[in-house]
Amino acid sequence: MQKRVRGAARAVRGDLLPRLLPRIAPCLAIVAVTALMVGIQAGEKSVLIGTDTTFHFQRFYDAYMQLRTGRFSWFQTNFGFQQCGRVVNAVYGPLFAYLMGAVLLASGTWLRFQIVVNAAAYLLCGLGMYAFCRRAQEASLASACATRGMSYAGEKDGPLAPRAVSVRRIVACAVAIAYMCVGWEARWQTNSNMGAWGAILAPYLGLVCVRMLVPGTRRRDVPASGRHTGTRPRVGVLSLALVVAVMAQIHLMSCAMFLLVLVPFWVLGMVRATRPGERRDMLLRTLAAAGVALVLTADVWAGLAELMLKNHTAQPVGMMLGAGALGLDLGLFSKLTIGILPLALLAVALAWAWRRHDAVALPLAAVGAAFLLVSSRLVPWDAIGLAAPALTHTIQFPVRLTAMAYPLLFAALAVALGSLATQPEATPAQPAAGEKPARPALLPHLTRPRLALAASLALAFAAVVAQAGCVAWMSRAFHEDFSYAQNVMYLTDASVADLKRAAATGEPGRLMGMISKRTPDYLPNHNLTDAHGLSAQYQVEVLGAHVTGAFGHRVLADGGLELTWRQDGDARVRVPVITYTQSQVTVNGRRVAADKLKVDRIGMPTVRGRKGTNTLVLRFQPSAATCALLVISIVAWVALAIDATIRLLKSRMSIRNRA
Repeated sequence: MQKRVRGAARAVRGDLLPRLLPRIAPCLAIVAVTALMVGIQAGEKSVLIGTDTTFHFQRFYDAYMQLRTGRFSWFQTNFGFQQCGRVVNAVYGPLFAYLMGAVLLASGTWLRFQIVVNAAAYLLCGLGMYAFCRRAQEASLASACATRGMSYAGEKDGPLAPRAVSVRRIVACAVAIAYMCVGWEARWQTNSNMGAWGAILAPYLGLVCVRMLVPGTRRRDVPASGRHTGTRPRVGVLSLALVVAVMAQIHLMSCAMFLLVLVPFWVLGMVRATRPGERRDMLLRTLAAAGVALVLTADVWAGLAELMLKNHTAQPVGMMLGAGALGLDLGLFSKLTIGILPLALLAVALAWAWRRHDAVALPLAAVGAAFLLVSSRLVPWDAIGLAAPALTHTIQFPVRLTAMAYPLLFAALAVALGSLATQPEATPAQPAAGEKPARPALLPHLTRPRLALAASLALAFAAVVAQAGCVAWMSRAFHEDFSYAQNVMYLTDASVADLKRAAATGEPGRLMGMISKRTPDYLPNHNLTDAHGLSAQYQVEVLGAHVTGAFGHRVLADGGLELTWRQDGDARVRVPVITYTQSQVTVNGRRVAADKLKVDRIGMPTVRGRKGTNTLVLRFQPSAATCALLVISIVAWVALAIDATIRLLKSRMSIRNRA
C-alpha cells in the first residue's frame, strides 16, 4: 500500500513539474537577471553615489532616524540635511521616504540598503513588465477571437497550441528582461534618479490601460464550457486608484505623466464601450477611483498646500530642455539616446500593429510612439523653454518622457513578436499544370517565427550585457576611487578608505556627515526678483556652518530641533537653520515673534545671543486642517493594508478547503 502511495505521489510530482515549469521559468529568469545586477555591486562592496543619490540618502536617513528614535516630525528635517530643519519629505514622496527609512533600519548599512532596494526595483519592474506583456498578448488574442466570432475563455483554451503559448511566454519574458535594463529604470541603481520609479511602476499602469481597451472576463464567470457569462468593468476602482496613489507617494512628476498616459486609453475605452450602461459605469468607476486616490494621497496635497501657499519656495534647478532631449545613436540605449536596432524593432511593432489594426498593440504603439517623439530632439525644446521658462524647472529633461514611451512600445513589441512567432507554418500550394510556381515570400512562414523569437532574445541579451557592464564599471570605480561620485559636496577631507568604511558601517549617519548636496529644492526664497545663487548661499551658510562644528544639535521628543552654541559676549549670530512662515523660533527660552525675526534670503535667522551658552529651538506648526488630512491619509493606507491581508488569508483558506 505504501509503495502505491509513493508511486502515486511521484506520478503527481512528475506531472506537475512539466505544467508548472513554463509558468515559473520566466519568473526565474527575471530573478536571475536581478541577482546578476545586484551581485556585481555586492561583489565589489560598492555604494554607488550617482547624480541624485546624496540628496535622497539624506531624505531616507532622516526617516530612518525618526523611526529609530521615535522622535517624529512630518515637515521639519531634524536629522538629515545637516540638521537644518528644511522641509523636503513632506512634499516629496513622504510615505516612500518612511518606507526607505524602514528598509535602512532593517538593513543597517548603506551597502545592504542599496542591494535590497535595487533588487526590489529590478524584480518589481521585471515581473510587472512580464505581466503587462502577457496581459497585452492575451487581450490581443481575445479581441481577435471576438472579431471572428470565436469563443475565448483564456489563452490555454484558445486557438493556440501549447507550444505556441510557451513561445509567447518566452517572447514576453525576453522583452521584460530587456526593459529591466534600459531607459530610466536602469538609472535607479547607478544614479538614484526618482524618475526611475516611474519607469519601474509604469508596467502596472499598462495593466490598467489594457483593461480599458479589452476588459476581459471574470474568472468566476467562465464555466467549464468555456463560454463566459460576464465581462469585467473596463475600470477597476482599486487598481486604478492604487497605481496613481502609489506613484504620487513616490514622485509627483511621474504621477503627472501617469495621468497623461491614462487619458487616451480612457477615451478609447469610452469609445469601445458599447454595452448598455457601460459608459456610465466606466465614468462612475473612474470618479470613484479618483476619490479613493485623493484620500490615499491627502498627505501629499496637504503638505504641498501647507508649504507652497504660505511660503515662496525655490523651484528645482532650471535646465536647457534641448540638451535633455532624446537623440539617435548607433548603440543600444543610454540616458539621452536610443539605438538604431531597438528603434527598428519598435518600428516593426508599430507597423505590424497598424497593418493588423490590432485592438491592443496599435493603441499601445501609437501612444508610446507619440511620447517617444515628444521626448526627442525633433521637437524644438529650446524654443519652447524660452517661450515657457516654467518648463525648464518642471520637465527639466524631456527624455524623462521615455519612462512612459518605452513600456508601451515594449508591450506592443511583445504582442507583435509573439504573434509572428506563433503563426502557423503553412506549406505552399502546388501549382496547377501549365502554371508557373509562385514566387517565394520574402519571409516564409517557417522563417518568420524564428526571426521574431531570435529578435526578442537578442534584444534581451544585448540589454543585459550593456547594463551589467555599466554596473560593473561603476562598482569598480567606486571601489577604487570614491571621488567618482557626481554632484557631491564633501564636508570633510576624509580619504577614500574613510568614505568606504563610513558607507559600510552600521551607523549610516557617519556617511551623511561626510557628504551632502547643495540642492535648493523647497528652500525659502525671500528675494522674489532673483532666483539665482540659492545653492551657493545654502552651501556657504548652512553646509559650511555644519563643517565648523560650532553648533550642537539635539532633537526634542515633540519633534523640535534644539541648537546650542557658546559666544564670548552679547552679539547677533546667524544660526544655520531654515525657517518658514509656520516656523516657531524660541531663543534662550523666549519666543521670537514672526514679525521681529530677522531672516536672510533662504530663511536663515539672525538672533541676539548672550555671553555663554545659548539655545535656539525650531518647530514647524502646520494648520489643524493639514494635520487632519495627514491622519486621514495614513488611516486609509492602514485600513487598505488590513483589508488586503484579510482577503489574502481568506483566499488561502478557501484554497485549502477545496484541496
